[in-house]
Amino acid sequence: MRWKDWSEFPDVDDIRFKALRTLVFRELTRHVPYYRPRDILQRIKESYTIPGARIILFFVQRDNNWSYWEGVKSYLMEKYGYAQSTAENIGFKVVQQLCEFDGDKLRLRPKVYGKVIEVLESELKAREYAERFDYIIEEWLEAHGYYDDEEDEENEEPDDGEEVSEPSVKLVLRQGERVRLVLELEVVVKGVRFEVV
Repeated sequence: MRWKDWSEFPDVDDIRFKALRTLVFRELTRHVPYYRPRDILQRIKESYTIPGARIILFFVQRDNNWSYWEGVKSYLMEKYGYAQSTAENIGFKVVQQLCEFDGDKLRLRPKVYGKVIEVLESELKAREYAERFDYIIEEWLEAHGYYDDEEDEENEEPDDGEEVSEPSVKLVLRQGERVRLVLELEVVVKGVRFEVV
Protein backbone atom coordinates (compact mmCIF):
# COMPACT_ATOMS: atom_id res chain seq x y z
CA MET A 1 0.00 0.00 0.00
CA ARG A 2 1.34 3.47 -0.90
CA TRP A 3 0.88 6.38 1.47
CA LYS A 4 1.19 9.29 -0.95
CA ASP A 5 -2.32 10.67 -0.65
CA TRP A 6 -2.82 13.00 2.32
CA SER A 7 -6.42 11.82 2.69
CA GLU A 8 -5.08 8.34 3.48
CA PHE A 9 -3.15 9.54 6.52
CA PRO A 10 -4.75 8.88 9.88
CA ASP A 11 -5.74 11.84 12.02
CA VAL A 12 -5.10 12.05 15.77
CA ASP A 13 -8.25 10.10 16.69
CA ASP A 14 -7.58 7.23 14.28
CA ILE A 15 -6.43 3.91 15.77
CA ARG A 16 -3.50 3.86 13.33
CA PHE A 17 -2.28 7.21 14.66
CA LYS A 18 -2.61 5.97 18.24
CA ALA A 19 -0.69 2.86 17.21
CA LEU A 20 2.08 5.06 15.80
CA ARG A 21 2.18 6.94 19.11
CA THR A 22 2.70 3.58 20.83
CA LEU A 23 5.59 2.82 18.47
CA VAL A 24 7.15 6.22 19.17
CA PHE A 25 6.79 5.72 22.93
CA ARG A 26 8.51 2.33 22.75
CA GLU A 27 11.42 3.70 20.73
CA LEU A 28 11.88 6.75 22.96
CA THR A 29 11.78 4.76 26.19
CA ARG A 30 14.52 2.28 25.42
CA HIS A 31 16.97 4.23 27.63
CA VAL A 32 14.93 5.96 30.32
CA PRO A 33 16.91 6.92 33.46
CA TYR A 34 15.83 5.01 36.53
CA TYR A 35 15.37 8.17 38.58
CA ARG A 36 11.68 9.19 38.63
CA PRO A 37 10.79 7.10 35.58
CA ARG A 38 7.02 7.66 35.90
CA ASP A 39 7.42 11.42 35.44
CA ILE A 40 9.74 10.96 32.47
CA LEU A 41 7.45 8.39 30.85
CA GLN A 42 4.40 10.63 31.33
CA ARG A 43 6.22 13.53 29.69
CA ILE A 44 7.28 11.36 26.74
CA LYS A 45 3.72 10.08 26.32
CA GLU A 46 2.12 13.53 26.47
CA SER A 47 4.72 15.69 24.70
CA TYR A 48 6.66 13.49 22.30
CA THR A 49 4.35 10.85 20.84
CA ILE A 50 2.13 13.12 18.73
CA PRO A 51 5.02 14.99 17.06
CA GLY A 52 6.79 11.63 16.74
CA ALA A 53 3.86 10.04 14.92
CA ARG A 54 3.68 13.06 12.62
CA ILE A 55 7.39 12.77 11.86
CA ILE A 56 6.80 9.11 10.98
CA LEU A 57 4.07 10.16 8.54
CA PHE A 58 6.50 12.65 6.98
CA PHE A 59 8.86 9.80 6.11
CA VAL A 60 6.10 7.39 5.09
CA GLN A 61 4.79 9.92 2.59
CA ARG A 62 8.26 10.03 1.05
CA ASP A 63 8.74 6.22 1.03
CA ASN A 64 11.38 6.70 3.74
CA ASN A 65 13.80 8.34 1.31
CA TRP A 66 16.66 10.37 2.74
CA SER A 67 15.51 13.85 3.76
CA TYR A 68 17.04 16.91 5.38
CA TRP A 69 16.28 17.91 8.98
CA GLU A 70 15.17 21.34 7.74
CA GLY A 71 12.45 19.64 5.70
CA VAL A 72 11.19 17.70 8.71
CA LYS A 73 11.21 20.83 10.87
CA SER A 74 9.38 22.88 8.22
CA TYR A 75 6.79 20.10 7.87
CA LEU A 76 6.02 20.22 11.61
CA MET A 77 5.81 24.01 11.61
CA GLU A 78 3.86 24.55 8.39
CA LYS A 79 1.49 21.57 8.37
CA TYR A 80 0.79 21.31 12.10
CA GLY A 81 1.61 24.79 13.41
CA TYR A 82 4.38 23.84 15.82
CA ALA A 83 6.48 26.69 17.16
CA GLN A 84 10.04 26.70 15.84
CA SER A 85 11.45 25.95 19.31
CA THR A 86 9.12 22.96 19.73
CA ALA A 87 9.98 21.59 16.30
CA GLU A 88 13.68 22.04 16.97
CA ASN A 89 13.73 20.62 20.50
CA ILE A 90 11.09 17.91 20.66
CA GLY A 91 11.27 17.12 16.96
CA PHE A 92 15.03 16.68 16.98
CA LYS A 93 14.97 14.48 20.10
CA VAL A 94 12.45 12.26 18.34
CA VAL A 95 14.44 11.92 15.12
CA GLN A 96 17.58 11.09 17.10
CA GLN A 97 15.79 7.98 18.39
CA LEU A 98 13.75 7.01 15.33
CA CYS A 99 16.12 7.82 12.49
CA GLU A 100 19.44 6.87 11.00
CA PHE A 101 21.72 9.58 9.67
CA ASP A 102 23.93 9.88 6.62
CA GLY A 103 25.78 13.17 6.92
CA ASP A 104 23.10 15.85 7.03
CA LYS A 105 20.34 13.55 5.73
CA LEU A 106 18.10 11.26 7.74
CA ARG A 107 15.36 8.66 7.42
CA LEU A 108 13.53 6.22 9.69
CA ARG A 109 15.65 3.28 10.76
CA PRO A 110 14.64 0.27 8.60
CA LYS A 111 13.36 -1.67 11.63
CA VAL A 112 11.14 1.24 12.70
CA TYR A 113 9.92 1.79 9.13
CA GLY A 114 9.00 -1.90 8.84
CA LYS A 115 6.89 -1.72 12.02
CA VAL A 116 5.23 1.47 10.79
CA ILE A 117 4.19 -0.07 7.47
CA GLU A 118 2.93 -3.15 9.30
CA VAL A 119 0.72 -0.95 11.50
CA LEU A 120 -0.54 1.16 8.59
CA GLU A 121 -1.42 -1.85 6.45
CA SER A 122 -2.93 -4.11 9.11
CA GLU A 123 -5.95 -2.88 11.02
CA LEU A 124 -5.58 -5.80 13.42
CA LYS A 125 -1.96 -4.86 14.23
CA ALA A 126 -2.91 -1.19 14.51
CA ARG A 127 -5.70 -2.02 16.93
CA GLU A 128 -3.35 -4.16 19.02
CA TYR A 129 -0.83 -1.30 19.34
CA ALA A 130 -3.52 1.34 19.88
CA GLU A 131 -5.14 -0.59 22.73
CA ARG A 132 -1.81 -0.71 24.56
CA PHE A 133 -1.32 3.06 24.44
CA ASP A 134 -3.61 3.84 27.37
CA TYR A 135 -1.68 1.67 29.81
CA ILE A 136 1.76 1.77 28.22
CA ILE A 137 3.42 3.52 31.17
CA GLU A 138 2.30 0.84 33.62
CA GLU A 139 3.40 -1.82 31.13
CA TRP A 140 6.88 -0.25 30.93
CA LEU A 141 7.19 0.11 34.72
CA GLU A 142 6.17 -3.50 35.28
CA ALA A 143 8.56 -4.77 32.60
CA HIS A 144 11.43 -2.89 34.29
CA GLY A 145 10.71 -4.07 37.83
CA TYR A 146 8.76 -1.10 39.17
CA TYR A 147 5.54 -1.50 41.06
CA ASP A 148 2.61 0.86 41.10
CA ASP A 149 1.95 0.50 44.82
CA GLU A 150 4.54 2.75 46.45
CA GLU A 151 3.25 2.01 49.94
CA ASP A 152 4.35 -1.61 49.63
CA GLU A 153 7.87 -0.47 48.79
CA GLU A 154 8.02 1.96 51.72
CA ASN A 155 6.76 -0.61 54.22
CA GLU A 156 8.99 -3.45 53.10
CA GLU A 157 10.84 -5.08 55.98
CA PRO A 158 14.56 -5.63 55.47
CA ASP A 159 15.79 -9.20 55.26
CA ASP A 160 17.27 -10.67 58.44
CA GLY A 161 20.78 -9.40 58.92
CA GLU A 162 20.33 -6.60 56.39
CA GLU A 163 21.25 -3.25 57.83
CA VAL A 164 19.11 -0.26 56.93
CA SER A 165 21.01 3.00 56.71
CA GLU A 166 19.67 6.46 56.19
CA PRO A 167 22.44 8.64 54.81
CA SER A 168 22.21 12.27 55.81
CA VAL A 169 24.15 15.48 55.56
CA LYS A 170 23.80 18.30 58.05
CA LEU A 171 25.15 21.74 57.25
CA VAL A 172 25.00 24.53 59.82
CA LEU A 173 25.53 28.08 58.61
CA ARG A 174 25.50 31.42 60.32
CA GLN A 175 23.28 34.12 58.92
CA GLY A 176 24.92 35.74 55.92
CA GLU A 177 27.39 32.92 55.25
CA ARG A 178 27.57 31.56 51.75
CA VAL A 179 28.33 28.04 50.74
CA ARG A 180 28.67 26.54 47.30
CA LEU A 181 27.69 22.90 47.20
CA VAL A 182 28.69 20.70 44.33
CA LEU A 183 27.03 17.33 44.51
CA GLU A 184 27.52 14.33 42.35
CA LEU A 185 24.97 11.65 43.06
CA GLU A 186 24.59 8.28 41.51
CA VAL A 187 21.46 6.57 42.72
CA VAL A 188 20.98 2.92 41.91
CA VAL A 189 18.60 2.00 44.72
CA LYS A 190 14.92 2.48 43.98
CA GLY A 191 12.57 4.04 46.49
CA VAL A 192 15.07 6.70 47.63
CA ARG A 193 13.64 10.03 48.73
CA PHE A 194 15.63 13.25 49.16
CA GLU A 195 14.45 16.11 51.33
CA VAL A 196 15.92 19.58 51.53
CA VAL A 197 15.06 21.42 54.74
